Amino acid sequence: MESNFAFWLRSLESVNSIATLGPKGTSSEAAAEFLASLMGRNLEITLFDSFEQACSHTEQNNHSVLLVANAYRDVDYFYMNPCINLAGSFHYSPPYYYICCESVEKVCHRLKLKKRITIATHRAPSSRLHDMIESLKQGGWEFDLSRTEIVYTESTSEAAKGVKNGINDFCLINEYAADLYQLDVISNPLIIEMVWTVFVKTNPQSKEHKQCQLKSVQL
Repeated sequence: MESNFAFWLRSLESVNSIATLGPKGTSSEAAAEFLASLMGRNLEITLFDSFEQACSHTEQNNHSVLLVANAYRDVDYFYMNPCINLAGSFHYSPPYYYICCESVEKVCHRLKLKKRITIATHRAPSSRLHDMIESLKQGGWEFDLSRTEIVYTESTSEAAKGVKNGINDFCLINEYAADLYQLDVISNPLIIEMVWTVFVKTNPQSKEHKQCQLKSVQL
């Protein structure tokens, strides 16, 4: 086992890929790149529409690890899943988060007309959204919370894509997604400290593997 103050990982010599939440531009993708650097070799990063889909992939693949953010609201599912085992954890602060829009001019016009607006966000950083809005109001932005709807998405990239496509007015996303979708940053950065957890497919000789086989039969 490798260890220092920042991370611990079981021996994972046979691993050649990391399964985590996509699409491109998510904090999970950035964390996967960091995990590959911790493991000291190039690994394929496979992105899925949900952590659960990434988990299903790892359940069927001896050479893949599952990477999950501990801030994920349903993270207990992975710890209790008999088909995968805990293989490590590490601290990684994801890219800074910002409130962004597709066009400052357009959203300022909507705010002045007192139109109803939407802000798309992944649930993990959403608890900090109110503070960021208050900060924008102090900076002169005409936000009215009574005319603001929060739209929850499965990933930061999905939130960015919704704004780029004109579905939502604002989004709370990381700087990678802002660059990828060419959105305008309007807020100060939100810095998040986070722990990430690594799982592997259960060993065929383990008691958990037998439980997983029983689970598969029941399904």
